[in-house]
Amino acid sequence: LFLRLIFMLVIPLLFSALVIGVAEMGDVRALGRIGWRTLGYTVVVSGIAVILGLLLVNWLQPGAGVDPVRAQQLLSEGSERASAIVGSTHVQPKGLDMLLAIVPDNIVKAAADNTILAVMFFALMLGIGLVLTRTKATETLQRAIEGLFEVSMTLIGMVIKLAPYAVFCFMFNLAVLFGWELLGSLGAYVGVVVLALALHMFVVYSLVLK
Repeated sequence: LFLRLIFMLVIPLLFSALVIGVAEMGDVRALGRIGWRTLGYTVVVSGIAVILGLLLVNWLQPGAGVDPVRAQQLLSEGSERASAIVGSTHVQPKGLDMLLAIVPDNIVKAAADNTILAVMFFALMLGIGLVLTRTKATETLQRAIEGLFEVSMTLIGMVIKLAPYAVFCFMFNLAVLFGWELLGSLGAYVGVVVLALALHMFVVYSLVLK
């Protein structure tokens, strides 16, 4: 239920944030400069994150202490969902079709299918349209989208307050099914994630932000 609430708000929050962010720039040329710079930073930062994650996981091996029998049980329980994910990758567009798939022919269908890139493209185009069309009607539309963003942020804040209870239920279920040993391994995994995040933020600050 907690995850469904989060996923429910992703599309309206992402859509409204992108539209408002582009519309408030006020200059399409500035959008191009910022876009390319953001893309470069994203590639660099993502590369750093991947390298740090691989180094720490192979060095600390947080899952090494999990009982093989229990690990197999966990894998078998998640095999159906994993098979569905793997099976869906075979129908994903590639090459030029992948580029064309970013442009939605039906934005409502794209949102319903959770096609994030298509929704982002539509939000980007709508934001550019608001920049290029300055009328009272578009100002009203922009204020309405700002209202959607504010409402989405409020609802996200309400849902996040449920996170401690959701995590408690999740950990309680794992403890009942697999015992405390698995929780220790999960704790090691969380420690590796926190360490990787701390190192990542330090490197990003040193190389990019500073």
